[in-house]
Amino acid sequence: FDHLGVFTFSARPGTRAADELGDPVSQEIKELRAEALHDLQEAVSLDRHDRLVGTQDDVLVDAVSARGAVARGRRFCPDVDGVVEVSLPEGHGWLPGDFRRGTYTAAGPYDLFAEPVTEK
Repeated sequence: FDHLGVFTFSARPGTRAADELGDPVSQEIKELRAEALHDLQEAVSLDRHDRLVGTQDDVLVDAVSARGAVARGRRFCPDVDGVVEVSLPEGHGWLPGDFRRGTYTAAGPYDLFAEPVTEK
């Protein structure tokens, strides 16, 4: 998966599953399984992000400060996935809501880092 959220199961009282199956797995085992799955997915995500370093993509600018922008690539859903942190030079002119082109310069398991593509 490109992105994966991991949550432990909790039986919901009054549901058929809770009434018929109960909650036979201990909380400790649930948490161990969730952590193992999360760790596996983190490695997969980092590998996929590493492959993007050096490539260009359009990003949607969410927020801008004096030194950089927080943006989203086409692979990121707001509020649940990572972001693209873009280093910006002084006088950059980027604004929230803009679509801009960036070159990915580094990767983490959740976020990507980029620099703006210089327009000619």
